[in-house]
Amino acid sequence: MNSILLSTDIGSDIDDALATLAILNVGMPLEGIYTVNGDVHARACIAKHMVNLSGKPIEVGMGASKPIGGEVEPW
Repeated sequence: MNSILLSTDIGSDIDDALATLAILNVGMPLEGIYTVNGDVHARACIAKHMVNLSGKPIEVGMGASKPIGGEVEPW
């Protein structure tokens, strides 16, 4: 199985936290997590806390707080 790099906006809704929890607990080869959208620092803190609770040596980083191409129109 290939390694996984998770991109997440964890902290806005429960869905990303549940998905991260599932990935951490089912043995998937998660190599790293990076946070995007808005307050990436706070999101990274949430993700790192979840990783720390799992006891796994997974790196957490911060991505961009805004879309690369500027603002995106809603659907």
